Amino acid sequence: MAGKKNGGAVVDLTVKILQQIRERLDGMRDEQRVTNARLENVEKALGETNARLDNVARTLEARIDATNAKLDGLQRATVKGLGELKSRLDHLVEFTGERYRDHEERIRTLEDRVLGQ
Repeated sequence: MAGKKNGGAVVDLTVKILQQIRERLDGMRDEQRVTNARLENVEKALGETNARLDNVARTLEARIDATNAKLDGLQRATVKGLGELKSRLDHLVEFTGERYRDHEERIRTLEDRVLGQ
């Protein structure tokens, strides 16, 4: 009988240890479920954030393209305006030069008349 008692105690102890192991495993499974749920929430939030970032990127790309188009137009207008300004300045220099030569001729004529007297 003593053997059965000791054997019974060993069995009881083994069963108790196995029950504790099962309880710990159940606790770990519960923690795993909670962790998985939290991870799914993080993944969902990350997906939403990525979608918003993609939308922002598309919006920025469109605005950059529009800005580049405006800059190209301004550059063409500036080049054209500078060409027109250069042309006008060239004509002004020619006109001023002609007027200067004309005034010089008149002054020389007057000087010759006055000095020739």
